[in-house]
Amino acid sequence: SRASLHQDQRKTEIPIMHRVRPAGSCIRGFRTPSAPRNPSHYAVLDRQGSTPYRTCRNDGKNVAMTPLKAFEPFAASVIGLPISHVWRGYGSAVFIECGKLSPVSRRDGSPGNPDGEVSLGVEWSWRIEDKAAIRCGSWSEESLWEPAFDTLRNARIARCELFGALPEVAITFDSGIRFLSFSTTDGQPQWHLVDRRGDQEQWFTVREGRLHIGDGSEPTT
Repeated sequence: SRASLHQDQRKTEIPIMHRVRPAGSCIRGFRTPSAPRNPSHYAVLDRQGSTPYRTCRNDGKNVAMTPLKAFEPFAASVIGLPISHVWRGYGSAVFIECGKLSPVSRRDGSPGNPDGEVSLGVEWSWRIEDKAAIRCGSWSEESLWEPAFDTLRNARIARCELFGALPEVAITFDSGIRFLSFSTTDGQPQWHLVDRRGDQEQWFTVREGRLHIGDGSEPTT
């Protein structure tokens, strides 16, 4: 699963739980785009955490909501979050932790890389660019990586968006620097965004060429 792969990168033994709520139950966190007009609209996952995304209302009715629509309030909610930690996994995998950090322990009990309130993980194929040029990418010399990562640390998110027919993710920072996933291998784009600010983790990934939202327990593709 995505979550277990994320944990493998950390070399931890934190168990991955299936966080499934009864159909029709509400969770805090994602509100629909109409939330300012009706704060009683809250997003819920179905039993499989699969599409379509739904919202429940105070009248008891469910409203269909696609992952793309669910992404809109999420993207708006991360604006202003600071980049608190940037770390490397295996190979060219990179993880960006945003907001308040929570400690994580390795298998041997030593401290690992912390979790942010929101995390972006890219297994491979990414690049960092400014307004004039690409500063480095996953195929650049590794000596260029750390200086580029330094430009992300302590920056704040100015924009979070999707691009491409097969969704990739781009984050623009208040400095004007941009981080983009940019898969160049066969299969699906290999990135995930995790929101830990609600009662239940929400994972945005790509499955079968479309944006998917789940709890991280689904098999990787």
